[in-house]
Amino acid sequence: MQEVKAISGATEDEFQQLLDLTAKLGRETQFTATDAAEGLKYMSMAGWSAKESIAGLPSVLRLAQIGCTDLGTASDIVTDVITAMGMQATDCGDMADMFTAAITSSNTNVEMLGNTMSYVAPIAGSLGVEFEDLALAAGLLADSGIKASKSGTSLRTLLSNLAAPTDAATKTMEKYGISMVETEAGTVDLDKTMQSLRKSLKDLPLKEQTAAAKDLFGKTGMAGGLTIINASEEHYN
Repeated sequence: MQEVKAISGATEDEFQQLLDLTAKLGRETQFTATDAAEGLKYMSMAGWSAKESIAGLPSVLRLAQIGCTDLGTASDIVTDVITAMGMQATDCGDMADMFTAAITSSNTNVEMLGNTMSYVAPIAGSLGVEFEDLALAAGLLADSGIKASKSGTSLRTLLSNLAAPTDAATKTMEKYGISMVETEAGTVDLDKTMQSLRKSLKDLPLKEQTAAAKDLFGKTGMAGGLTIINASEEHYN
């Protein structure tokens, strides 16, 4: 906790609040006070204030409990993804909730989803993609066995190629009426973009569909692209 104090720049009053929080969590949850301190350390390293850390730690703790992982790991992953996506510390509760939704409704876990996001979140954040849509895409891929770094690489390639298409990708997009859908604010609407892909390519003959996916996403992204395109409406919803 002295390390947390040094990194966060907490005042004496704030430090006492942090100490009280770790003691409380150590008494009332499956985690020890030391576990809670480890979680706070990663928040402090991400530049969060003591107030932001106090507000965010319970949400991260719930994610760690549900995901059966340690609190420090969950905190490290959540803070990294929030930073990469261009979100704020105040979004911690929403981020933890979306992580929980993804790991409980698709075949992935906290660590693997965090690994996915380490590859794709920086570019997704730069494009203004909503994390909810990115988590949906990662969940669809996970259910097809494309997880962790493979999922992140595939989604990163998919986003990169649609945002800055090659000549082959441009021709394919024009041929099938595909575009990177934007919001009114000029950011990328990944959900509507995926829906556009599904509408344009889902019913194509398999060979034609595969060829289109290769042109659009390249060899590293086509498996993920095909997974999104061919997911059932029920599964997607």
